[in-house]
Amino acid sequence: MDNRKVMLALIFVLIVGFFGYKLKSMDTKYNKLVIENNKNIELVKELTEENRELILKVSSNKEIENIKLAAENFLKGMFEYDNKTDRRESIRAYATNEFYNKYNLSSTEAKVKYKSTYDKVEIYVTDVVEGKVLARVWHSFEINNTKTTTQTLMTLDLVTEGEKYLVNNMEIQGTMNEKGFLN
Repeated sequence: MDNRKVMLALIFVLIVGFFGYKLKSMDTKYNKLVIENNKNIELVKELTEENRELILKVSSNKEIENIKLAAENFLKGMFEYDNKTDRRESIRAYATNEFYNKYNLSSTEAKVKYKSTYDKVEIYVTDVVEGKVLARVWHSFEINNTKTTTQTLMTLDLVTEGEKYLVNNMEIQGTMNEKGFLN
C-alpha cells in the first residue's frame, strides 16, 4: 500500500510539474506576443503618420486651392449681408446639410439698417486630408452710419461631397483688434 501511495504521489507531482511547465511556457509565449503586439501597434502609428505626411506631400496644389476657394466662398456668404439678406441662402451652396440645419444664420428683420461687409481673408489649409482650415477674416459692420472693422479667427472643417468641398463645421477662435491681437 505504501508503494501505491508513493506511486500516486509521484504521478501527481509529475502531472503538476507538467502542467506547471506548460503554464510557464504559455506565460512566456503570451509575454512575447504582448511585446510583439506593442511593437506592431507602435509601427502602425508610425506608418499611419508617415502615410499622412506622404498624402500631404502628394496632394496637389489644385486640391489645396479648391479647399481655399470653397472656404473663401463660404466666408463671403457668412460676412456679406444686410438687414434684407438671408445669410442662410448665401451659404447654402457652400455648406453641408448638417451644417445648414445646425446653425441658425438668418438675418433678422429690423427697422434699423445695418450692413456687414467681407473685406479680405487669409486662409491656411492646416490639414488637406481632413479638410481643416484656419481663416483670418477682416469684416466690417455698419449700423446708423457707424462702421466698425473686426478680424475674426476661425477654423473650418470641410468635407467632400461629389466633386465639391463643403463646410461641415465652423468654430470661432476669437476676435482680433486692428493690430492682430486677440481681444
